[in-house]
Amino acid sequence: MSNEEFERYMLNHVKAAPIQPSRPPTVGPRAVPSEPPKPAPPAISAAPRKEEMVRCFKSIDSIRDRAHAERVPSEASRPPAVGLYYEPDPPPGPPAFMPVGLYYEPDPPPRPPAVKPSVTPEEPPKPPASASRKKKARPTIPQEEEMQRFFSVIDSARDRAIFRVMYHAGLRASEIGLLEMRDYAPRTDRLMVDRLKGSNSGEHHLNREELRALKAWLKIRGSAPGAIFPSKKRRPIGRKMLDVLVKDYGARAGWPLKLRHCHSFKHACCTHLLSKGFNVEQVQDWVGHANIANTMIYARVTNSRRDQMGKALADWK
Repeated sequence: MSNEEFERYMLNHVKAAPIQPSRPPTVGPRAVPSEPPKPAPPAISAAPRKEEMVRCFKSIDSIRDRAHAERVPSEASRPPAVGLYYEPDPPPGPPAFMPVGLYYEPDPPPRPPAVKPSVTPEEPPKPPASASRKKKARPTIPQEEEMQRFFSVIDSARDRAIFRVMYHAGLRASEIGLLEMRDYAPRTDRLMVDRLKGSNSGEHHLNREELRALKAWLKIRGSAPGAIFPSKKRRPIGRKMLDVLVKDYGARAGWPLKLRHCHSFKHACCTHLLSKGFNVEQVQDWVGHANIANTMIYARVTNSRRDQMGKALADWK
């Protein structure tokens, strides 16, 4: 409603208040001094009352407009923003452009579930275990003549006793250093042997060649407790030193390179005992094998039955 319409509405519908006359003084039977009459209120005309209301409403409208203008400044009076960039909201959907340095990749479409074949392809037959298992190479074994040639080139009493016991008892290099004076029984000519790698330990009966070499060394060493075969540092002789000695004496004796190691003596012990007519169980007990299959390896090289057959078939034509 505009101001003119509002004024016209007020003039047509708002009426002035009626003027009330003054009340006359009360006259009673007794003469009581009456109060002076109060002055009547001034009469209020309708025109000034309407004009005053119109003016009041105009002032209210002006105050309201001024307050709104102070709260929300206009675009012209708003100070420009420095260093700010206003960007309207993007429309719904994928962005029309992407900022530099970013890459927008839509989600890939869902893949259909993989269908496994109901019938599995036939696998090729596996080879038998005997075909896949590699055949062990036959150990290289020195002959008895080569062993005699090896002992003939040794000039040290200690070294001769070491390799005699190693050969005749079938010992490893690490087991030589375990022998101590308390293991030797001179009355019974026996030597207590501690074997390693799961082999069976036990007493070893010394033969004549072993006794001759061992007694010659003990005359030089003495009967003091400790290792039977000490090194120069008074410690039990080790595997590395024994390997050096085997390579040295083997080269002197003309051994091939593949024989110049300490385990050749155990191979020679097992093979030579089988060739002398002892069966596999006896050789197994002599060298301390826990599994007889380890002894059977040497039985494939030579055995007494094969020698007997060879003698019987000497005249075979």
